[in-house]
Amino acid sequence: MSEANTSKGSRLIRREVVWAIHQFVGYLGIPILASYGTAYVFDVLHLLGKPFPAKTMYWILSGTPYFPVQIGLGLTLGWMIGRRVPRRAMLWVWVLPLACLVYAVFAIPTLVPNWIPPAFQAGIGESRWKHYFGWGCGGLRPCFDQNAFTLPFYCAAAYSIGALLADKLEKAPPAKRKDFWIFLPAGIASLLVGLLELVRTLQQGWQPMYFGLVAMPAAIGAFLVLYAVMLNRQPSSIKRGETVQ
Repeated sequence: MSEANTSKGSRLIRREVVWAIHQFVGYLGIPILASYGTAYVFDVLHLLGKPFPAKTMYWILSGTPYFPVQIGLGLTLGWMIGRRVPRRAMLWVWVLPLACLVYAVFAIPTLVPNWIPPAFQAGIGESRWKHYFGWGCGGLRPCFDQNAFTLPFYCAAAYSIGALLADKLEKAPPAKRKDFWIFLPAGIASLLVGLLELVRTLQQGWQPMYFGLVAMPAAIGAFLVLYAVMLNRQPSSIKRGETVQ
């Protein structure tokens, strides 16, 4: 009886841990990865002799109320991860961000009342819909409300939708060979980005604060390459959702 209870408790803990991981990826991981990824693209373009001003990068990431980079990344990650792992926890990561957004829409005029004039605060000088979903919050005003509440919901919802699409469109287990040629080039590209970041930071003068900028793409690249190699070595009988022991 105790062994059964222990097994049940272990499964419950495992489900909670898996849910927490997916929640982190959908809520915070996607915005962070989108910011780093866009910055890396701009750094690579700078090294190739095609520099762009930093304000262009900021406009791409948060200059519009639609956040296309983050939503596209959320859909892609949700679909790619959903093809390989059980998706039940992934389908509900939008609930908590939605609850936070609903609370903000009705209860928080702005996170920075000392910086934003009342004329541009939700429910005071402009509509709550415009402030949290339109062009009211952002631009020349240092307003973080959409980045704090709207963006995480969009990312989490896109992540769940991507997982749902994987469930509806993938009628058979994903082909190992196809995944191998997706993850391997992505991993090599990420490793090259890490190398280019190292070159750029050395040119500017190495500082300890640059370590994260170099280590993050290198670590992601190493993981993707290792995952591709593991996929290539899996027996063909492994089905979707199963993991290598």
